[in-house]
Amino acid sequence: MLLTAGHSHVRDVDSSRLRAVLDSGAYSATADAAALTDSDMTSETTA
Repeated sequence: MLLTAGHSHVRDVDSSRLRAVLDSGAYSATADAAALTDSDMTSETTA
């Protein structure tokens, strides 16, 4: 998954900034629906 690898597909979000947020633990991406039970917020995207 590109997001978990730190590759941003959003033009206004630099990949280095995404990587920093991932490394801090403030953000995580998953395709595992079971992980949603402990989430504060969800966002659905399509490829």
